[in-house]
Amino acid sequence: VVVDADDPMLDQPGLAGAMVDVTLDPGRMTAAEQGGGISDAQGRFSVPLSSFGVGMLEYDVQVRARLRGYAPVARTLPLPNLGRKRFLIVLSPGGDAPARHPQPSNLLEDTLKLSEPFLQE
Repeated sequence: VVVDADDPMLDQPGLAGAMVDVTLDPGRMTAAEQGGGISDAQGRFSVPLSSFGVGMLEYDVQVRARLRGYAPVARTLPLPNLGRKRFLIVLSPGGDAPARHPQPSNLLEDTLKLSEPFLQE
């Protein structure tokens, strides 16, 4: 969930040790894995975004989080202006099933698949 930087929910105790992964423009050939981070003792995390135009251009972002003893979550949403907004990730107690991460795409394979209709005689 995207909340204002001064949202009182951000003052609630967080979960330490949650693994957070971020992908810009998931589902596109230009998807860019941004790496990840681990939440600190207060449940806060930071993932630097290094793609061209972040903060100026519009991107979708997929945020995935997982922690042993909690159900994993993955959400895709528009990248907010992080100067005034924050991501609030809520993990629910539950199974340790691994988060379903989309498989990284193979650029050559994707290009060939998209070009098939044009190569047919």
